[in-house]
Amino acid sequence: MLKRIERQIACILVLAVLLCYTNFEAIKVNAQVVETQNIEQQKSNDKITNKIVDTNWDIKVSYNITSKWDNHCNVDITLENITDKRIDNWEIYLPVNYEIENIWNARITETTEEEYTIRNDEWNQDIPVSGFVSFGMTVKCFDEIEIPEYLNTNCLWVKVDDEKYNIDIKTHSQWDDKVNGQIIINNISNEKIEDWSIVFDSNFQIEEIWNAKIFERADFEDIINYDIENSGYNQNIPAKQSVEFGFIATCDEESDISNVELYSMGSEFDFSEEENEDDYGVDEFVLDSDSFRTEEEYTNYLLEKGFTDEDTENEVSTFSMRRSGEMSVQCTGASMKLGLGARATQNYLPLSDGSRYLMSTKNQHAFATYQKLDATGNFVNVSTTKMKNFAHGQTFEQFFVPKEGEQYLLAGNPTSDGTFARNIAIMPRSYFVNNVLPKKKFNFTKWCKKKGNGFRIMSGLECANAEGKATGTLFRTDAAVTASGSTLVIWKETRKGSGRNQKRYYEISLYDVEKLIKYYEILSRKGKNQKEKLRLSFSGSLKKELKSACIGSFREKHKTNQKSKLKPNGSFQSIDIEEYFEDGKAWYQVVLTSGNEIGYTNRPITVSKLVLHPDGKKDNKGNKKPLKYKAYRNRIELVGHLSDKFEIEGGHIMGRSTYQFILVKEVNSIQLDGTVKKLREQYLAKVDLDSISTSIQ
Repeated sequence: MLKRIERQIACILVLAVLLCYTNFEAIKVNAQVVETQNIEQQKSNDKITNKIVDTNWDIKVSYNITSKWDNHCNVDITLENITDKRIDNWEIYLPVNYEIENIWNARITETTEEEYTIRNDEWNQDIPVSGFVSFGMTVKCFDEIEIPEYLNTNCLWVKVDDEKYNIDIKTHSQWDDKVNGQIIINNISNEKIEDWSIVFDSNFQIEEIWNAKIFERADFEDIINYDIENSGYNQNIPAKQSVEFGFIATCDEESDISNVELYSMGSEFDFSEEENEDDYGVDEFVLDSDSFRTEEEYTNYLLEKGFTDEDTENEVSTFSMRRSGEMSVQCTGASMKLGLGARATQNYLPLSDGSRYLMSTKNQHAFATYQKLDATGNFVNVSTTKMKNFAHGQTFEQFFVPKEGEQYLLAGNPTSDGTFARNIAIMPRSYFVNNVLPKKKFNFTKWCKKKGNGFRIMSGLECANAEGKATGTLFRTDAAVTASGSTLVIWKETRKGSGRNQKRYYEISLYDVEKLIKYYEILSRKGKNQKEKLRLSFSGSLKKELKSACIGSFREKHKTNQKSKLKPNGSFQSIDIEEYFEDGKAWYQVVLTSGNEIGYTNRPITVSKLVLHPDGKKDNKGNKKPLKYKAYRNRIELVGHLSDKFEIEGGHIMGRSTYQFILVKEVNSIQLDGTVKKLREQYLAKVDLDSISTSIQ
C-alpha cells in the first residue's frame, strides 16, 4: 500500500536522484594503474561507494595493469569479500569493453557481446569474510579498460535432486544417553556436487562435530532441525564418491534423521520442474467463517465436516460476539462518495497526482478502478479492469526498487472456492499502467505464463518463515511492504488435518526485499526458462536462500476469541507495515484490521498494532531468536456514526503515527431484477496509532 503521499513523492525523488548518482559513481574504476589519479575525486568516490557497500554488493573489485603493448595489456584483478559471510563457489558477470584472450586462476564459462561470466578455479573456490582471491588476464583493447568497482556473485544454494545422492547414518558406539555417530553423503551421480551443505531433522542434540560445522539449528516440539555445512577442505563431492562427518550427541534412543535435503552452491540450475500450480481443492480444508453469510450456514458446514456440537459452538461463537472486550477508540472519516450501489472497496491506492485506484472484489476476481479528481474536487471513474484470479484484492501496494523504479505488490491464485490468495506477485508499475488498466479483463494465471513481463511470483508460502518449514497447507496469504521497499511482511494461515481434528496456524514473517530482488536478478540471467517465468518458491529448490532472507517470524495456534493476536475473533481483513529507527535499531510497526459488524457476523471492528524488533541474534543453542514483539488492539468507532455498524477493510500507515483505512456501512438492501442488491456507504477514516494501546497478552 502507498503510505503518506507526500512521503512517497519525497522518497521516490530522493531514491531517483541517489540512483542516478550512485549508478554514475559505481562505474568509476578503483584502478591501481601507472597513471596518477585525482586524490580529491577519489575521496569523493569513497564516500559514495561506502554507502553502496552497506547494502548492495558482495565483492569489491580492484585491478592493476601490469604491462601494456600494441592495444593489449595484462591485468591482475582482486576480489574482496565485503559481506559478513564466506562466499562459496564465486562467479561474477564482468561487463567489458575489451576482449579477453587469456585468463589464469579463473575460467570463462560464458561470453556475450556485453559481458563475460567468470568463475573460480578449483583452488580459489571460496572467499572468506574480509578475504581476497585474485586472477589475471590478457586483454585486447582499443580504449582504456573499464572494470566496475563493485559486483555481486551469481551462485545460489540450490537443492540437489534426490536421485543424485543418498545418505547413510552409522552409530559407532552408544553409552548412557550419548551416541558417537557418523553421517555419510554418497554422490551417486555423474556430476560433482560443489560446496555441499545438508539440512535434516534429528532426534539427537549434537555436542561435538568434526569434518563439518553447524551453520544453524532450530528446536521444535520433538525434533531438532540442523543446517550443516562443509569444513572447506571437503567442500566438493566428486562423482561416485562420498564425504562423511562425525558427531557426538545426546540421544536416549536409536539416533535417526529425516526430511533430508542436500544443497549445492552453484550457478547452473534448472527450475523448469520445480513449481506446481498449487492446485489443491478447497475440500481439503474447513472453510473460514468469512466464507459464510449466516451463522446457520457456517454451523451446518462444520457439522458436515465432522465437528462435534461443542466444537461447532466454539467455532461459531465469533458470529454472536458483539464486543471483544477492548476499549473503543474513535476515528474520524469522510465519505468516499462512491454511490450506494458500488461494490465494497477492499483496498485503495492514492497516487501522487491526486488520483487513486480502488480495489474491490467479487468471487475470485478483483476489480481495479482508476479515479481522477474533476474540477469540483470529486473523484470520477476513468476505467475499471476486471482482474481475474487476483483473489480477495486485499494486497495492493506500491513501492520503489532501486534501478527498476516503482512496483506494485499484488496477490493471486485463489483457492478453488475463489476467496483467498495463495501467491504474491510483484508487477512493474509501468506494466500495470500500460497493459492492465487499458484492458477490460486481465487474467492472473495467463499473466504468470506470459513472456517478457518482468513480473515476479512468490509461491510455496507455507514455508515462508525463519525455519523454512510448513505447519500445514496454505489456506490464505496477504502481504505488505514498507514505503521504502526494504521489508516485506507476509501474513498467512495454514491448516493441518480435517474436520474436528484440524489445526490452524497464523503466522507473520518479515523478509529483506533487497535479497529477494537479488535472487530474481540472478534467475533472470540464467536461461530462457527464468526469463519467461520468474518464480521464487519458498518450498522449492531455493528454500535455503529464501530462509536466509527472512528477518524473522512468529506464529500462533488458532484461538476462537479476542486473545488471538494475528486473527482476532476469527477475522482478518488487511495488513500493513512501516519501518522506523530508534536507538540505532530497526523497528517495525505492523497494523492488522479485523471485524465485520454489518448484518450476518457481528464481529467487532478492530485495529491491532504489533511493534516488532528483530535483533538477528542466535541463542546459546544456535537457534535464531524469533521476532520480539508487543501487541495492542482497540475497537474502532467512527465519529458521527457511533451507533452504526461497519465492516473494516484495507489501509495504509501514514508516517509513524497515523493509519488511514476504509470503513463500509450497509445502508439497505433492495430487490433488483430478482436479486438482492446491497446499498453501501463507504468512508475513508483515520486513527492515531498511538491511541491503539490496549495490550494483548
